[in-house]
Amino acid sequence: MKRLIPILLLAVAGLLQAQTKKWTIAVYLCADNNLEEAGITDLNEMEYAIDTSKYRVFVLLDRISGYDGSNGNWTDTRLFRVTPDANMSTINSQLLKDCGELNMGDPDNIIWFMDTVRLLSSTECYWLILWNHGDGWRPMPDGKDVCFDDTNGDEISISGGELNYACEEVFKDLGKNLSIISYDACLMGMLEVEYETKDYSDVTMHSQETEPWDGYPYDDILSWLNSNPQATPRELARQSAYLYTQSYSSGITHSAVDMGPWYTRYCLAVDKFARELIKAGGKSNSTIATALSGTQSFSYSSYKDLYHFAQRIVAQGSLPASLRNAAQAVMDLQGSGVIGDTTLLGNFQKSYSNAHGITIYGPTSSPSGGYSNLYWAPNSDWYWFINGSSSLPNQPRVFYYYNSLGDSIDYGNGIQFKVDLLNSGGGTANNVSATLSTLDPYVTVTQASSSYGNISSEATATSQSFYTVNVSSSIPKGHRITFFLAITGTSYTNTSSFNIIATGEPNVGNEERDWVAPDGIVLAPVSNPVRGEALIAFYTTGRASATLRAYDISGREMALLYSGIGAGDHELAWSAPAPGTYFLRLAEGESARTIRVVFTR
Repeated sequence: MKRLIPILLLAVAGLLQAQTKKWTIAVYLCADNNLEEAGITDLNEMEYAIDTSKYRVFVLLDRISGYDGSNGNWTDTRLFRVTPDANMSTINSQLLKDCGELNMGDPDNIIWFMDTVRLLSSTECYWLILWNHGDGWRPMPDGKDVCFDDTNGDEISISGGELNYACEEVFKDLGKNLSIISYDACLMGMLEVEYETKDYSDVTMHSQETEPWDGYPYDDILSWLNSNPQATPRELARQSAYLYTQSYSSGITHSAVDMGPWYTRYCLAVDKFARELIKAGGKSNSTIATALSGTQSFSYSSYKDLYHFAQRIVAQGSLPASLRNAAQAVMDLQGSGVIGDTTLLGNFQKSYSNAHGITIYGPTSSPSGGYSNLYWAPNSDWYWFINGSSSLPNQPRVFYYYNSLGDSIDYGNGIQFKVDLLNSGGGTANNVSATLSTLDPYVTVTQASSSYGNISSEATATSQSFYTVNVSSSIPKGHRITFFLAITGTSYTNTSSFNIIATGEPNVGNEERDWVAPDGIVLAPVSNPVRGEALIAFYTTGRASATLRAYDISGREMALLYSGIGAGDHELAWSAPAPGTYFLRLAEGESARTIRVVFTR
């Protein structure tokens, strides 16, 4: 039976002193299985390298009998605050609580663990590491999901919604996203897994392939953090993924993915790719089937590298141009893993030249049961593709497509914006309406509902009225706000979401904000719509090389407008190749800004 351990206010001297550290790392170490010995080793690695003056690490360690008899051979679950110790065989960290036997496959225990960590360590950034066996999205009996607990015969279900539920409840307790969620576990580098947590985490870090026995090199990662205690989530995740792959000689993968607004556009590009695959005949098209079967896989033949599949489709000149363009858009938005460039922050591998950082489920036969229960399934056409559709099914599939604010939002009251919905299905969506909500403590929705009318197949519709929100002036700069849309239509419902990044600046409505040499890059807004050429003004700090790129509404890169390094103001003119909506993205180091430009005839 699953049970929730009640939250206890742990009166441990020294833990609740003034909080000045940026990072708290929480390791949910489920060694209640044949990985027990590796779990003991990893905790000792943390003790060996940690600098407690710069950050804190907490470990919830569950053990089992029969695999490792060291350290008293206890077999229950214990909560530790990691403390420095050079002994690599004996655990000497501070024991905060003997919890008895916990079921680490119960998501309520992740929630309890993170809330307890929050009470003990109030910091700007939290990194949750799920440590255990992993099997991607696959549930029992076909797979193990993640955090398999032998004693209790349970695991954290992906398709059953347990991982999503845990992250949502952790968000409610923290009042903000997890800065990083990562998996010291096999095969978790899947889009389907990312999608379950995207609304509640800033960055995801994971492996496409199985992991070696020793897993993360915690001593190397913490040693780097000792020298960089103010690292951003993007920097820490990218560097940790790199250090992981560097600690092994071959057969290794790891990647870090930014879950911000760019990731939403990436997922929309994958949906467009799926639609074009279906319209080209789907898996019944021998060229597509051959490309899929020859795509780089990981442990299971159905776990496919998404970028490599798109790459193989692009190379097939006999396929429709619309499909090849959609495949290229996926590649463009995923990016190369250079920090600050698109959604992929870092991709590192040894012996896997076709591992590009994100796996997707792509069976050549029918998909396994449970896939349709994933959060991803109703928010794209991918399930229809892998299920063998050769034309778009005659039913609607409606989800978020675009918002008029773009990627950022100021603080203030009465902020209005409109939202576009996409019907990706083959049938008309009738009498569509959507209600906006958020769990964010800094945001109040004051006008929540709008009608959309009927949305035909592969068409978009704009909300007929404005959504209105109040954003607190205390919202931190860079805070990510997730909005949810409860979408309804005739005999149709769905939940979709998107996120926006807080600027930390006051809302000035339609007035042009003064922009002078700031402490970060600036991409000035454009007065839409534009006829002819758009004048683009931007500022770079010179701290790193910068690029300004133009993308169409599908995410396909249209032009590289600027590339260079140097501080100062810049201006250039750009004319789009055709009327329509485009996005301009300025990236410098780990910073990025995006604006929308609408060209008319």
